[in-house]
Amino acid sequence: MTTQTRLLTAEDLWNMPDNGGHNELVDGELRTMSPAGGEHGGIIMHFGSRLTVFVEDHDLGVMMSPDTGFVIKGETDSVRCPDFAFVAKSRIPSTGVPTKFWQLVPDFACEVISPSDTLYEVEEKIQQYLQAGVRLVWLINQ
Repeated sequence: MTTQTRLLTAEDLWNMPDNGGHNELVDGELRTMSPAGGEHGGIIMHFGSRLTVFVEDHDLGVMMSPDTGFVIKGETDSVRCPDFAFVAKSRIPSTGVPTKFWQLVPDFACEVISPSDTLYEVEEKIQQYLQAGVRLVWLINQ
């Protein structure tokens, strides 16, 4: 007897209850991470807040926080949540910033490496961003 695991969709992830962690979907499989530590969160705020001011002052688009999901379409859904991200004004849908996950990849994504991240996980995420069309990816090593 074999057991089949059903792959999840972006919609499945959206409808899940908040478990106090950080969930992403990678090729239909749920990945749960613990909340960020203090140093990690401080780095995100340091860089993200400065970029947000620049983006707003120049009316370039929108900056997004680490709990914002971006759907990466493939054979199965992936939903990635960069530590902060930017979407250019010209790419924001005419309906505005979505209530649910973005149905596009950001123009810029930044990941702050956590002590618990493995090299494989970081490389996998960066490659997925670049292959999906993210124009610029920053990787910050705390």
